[in-house]
Parts: sequence; structure tokens; C-alpha cells
Amino acid sequence: MSKFMRFVGILLYVIFIAYAIRWGEEYLHLLRVERGATFNYYPTALFGIFYPITIGILIGLPRLLNQIKKDGYWKWDWIKFLAVGIPTFLFGIYPHLIYLPILQQRAPVFIPVIVSRSDILITFSGIVFGYFVISSLYKTIKY
Repeated sequence: MSKFMRFVGILLYVIFIAYAIRWGEEYLHLLRVERGATFNYYPTALFGIFYPITIGILIGLPRLLNQIKKDGYWKWDWIKFLAVGIPTFLFGIYPHLIYLPILQQRAPVFIPVIVSRSDILITFSGIVFGYFVISSLYKTIKY
């Protein structure tokens, strides 16, 4: 593949991710307007959890595609997933859990001190989680 074609491919991929982010923000705004009218938080909470994770998966997708091209067998880096993935997942979903009636009384109490209702931290945590879910998969060479 020529360098120019590689550049065009990467540029188109970045434009695709930017479009996905813009579409997601517009949809989240519509969900928030609907939440204000109906007081139904479920759609906003679910989208608020899965939207950043999806963006993180999209960011990590080129790495996964490179791994697919390699020879070998699949492995899961569970240490990376446990050390980074699980905490970022909890930071990303915790603020939404308090609005779900099933989990209102059972949510862990130590996370609010860390998260402190920071939208940037919540979104960033979801993106990092999505990326680490994808990047924890890799191939090793058979011996």
C-alpha cells in the first residue's frame, strides 16, 4: 500500500469517527430533551453508558484489524483488562446507576468521591474502557 493511500485511509477513518461523535452528541441532546419532557431516564442512561464505549471500540478497531491479519491464536490480556478496564467501566457507569430504580440502593458508595459527577471523566472512562476491551485481544505465534 502506498503512503498516500494509507494517509487517505487514516483520514477517512478519522472523519468517520468524528461523524460518529457528532451524531452521538446530537442524539444524546435529543434524549436529554425527551428526558426533560417525560422524566424517563432509561434511554439517556443506556446511551450515556454505551456511546463512549462504542467510540472507544471504534478508536481501537484498527489495532484489532492488524491483529486479525497476524498468524497465531487469540489470547486475552486479562491483567490489562482487570487493571484498567474494570475501574474505567465502573467510573463510566456509576453516575447512571443512581437513576436506575433497581440499583439505587445497591450502588457502591466509594465511587462518588472519585467521579464527583464530572461529565468529562465519565465520558473519558467509557472511551478508555471501550479501547481496552478491544486492545486486550491479541494474537500470539504458535510454537
